[in-house]
Amino acid sequence: MHKFFLLFFLLVTTNLLAQEQPNLISNSKVTTIGYWNVGDKSTYHIVESDTKYKPNSDKIARETKAEYDLELKVIDSSEHLYIFEARYFNQQHESDDAELEKILNSLQMESVIHYQTDEFGMFDTILNLPELKEELLRKLEASKKMVADVQDPEEAKVYASVIDLLITNFSSLEDVEAMFLTDIITIHGLYGFELTLSKPLDLEVTFPTIGDVSLTGTGKLTLMTISKPNDLATISLNSKPNKDELKEAMFAFIMVFMMDKTKKIKFEEAKVAMTNKLRLSMRLSDGWMEKIESTQTATISDEKDKVKKVNSKVYTRK
Repeated sequence: MHKFFLLFFLLVTTNLLAQEQPNLISNSKVTTIGYWNVGDKSTYHIVESDTKYKPNSDKIARETKAEYDLELKVIDSSEHLYIFEARYFNQQHESDDAELEKILNSLQMESVIHYQTDEFGMFDTILNLPELKEELLRKLEASKKMVADVQDPEEAKVYASVIDLLITNFSSLEDVEAMFLTDIITIHGLYGFELTLSKPLDLEVTFPTIGDVSLTGTGKLTLMTISKPNDLATISLNSKPNKDELKEAMFAFIMVFMMDKTKKIKFEEAKVAMTNKLRLSMRLSDGWMEKIESTQTATISDEKDKVKKVNSKVYTRK
């Protein structure tokens, strides 16, 4: 009788644990699957820093910081998909190039993005791109008036050229999608996998770009830790783009480095490298990402000089 009771207790406990933590397959294995219902939502506080260093030096040339909130809400679902509504708000910003950075970082604010994932939670597509395109172009046209108030004529000229370039690029729906993809893909880019502790998976990775170029690469996805008491699994992704494609996508790096007044590298002769490190804490119970740390390090160099830029983001679920 006692043995039967013990066996029954263990079976019930195991079954309850499976229901409460469906992403926990065993002590060494998890899945990355979202278990959500219509009306479920998650708000992330995002802190971003962008640091550019002086040529051939670890001394900072320019640093910008931004904080904002991103709310994700499930507004529809079926057996094969989820539909989310995303909203940005509560932006705070610190920068030496205050006007331009304020303009660029405000493009997403107050926008409402509707996007679709597959049944696991992996990002699929943004659904309201035409409306977002019109909104972006209106904001950029309005920002021209703000740039006109910049006192330094050279800075005003550079700012205006950046905005004109963005207006040209955002005539394409693909580029509009890329504008909004970074945060969404960071949160929804690694669903639908089964992972085993310390056994990395080799992945093909696609990086969002603006312009008529593609940027793909390779990465290793690794399950680092499992904590049943804390309802968390820690996952890392280390990736880098293909060198040939990165060279073709160099316009993005020109946009990044053109504001650095300390040195002008010959971009047409430059070599570019980039690495990305992502660390995620996922809830075993429902698949929401609890915390994400993202670091992208890019370098550009010619025969004489090398400049480094580091972008870091921390997503904390509120």
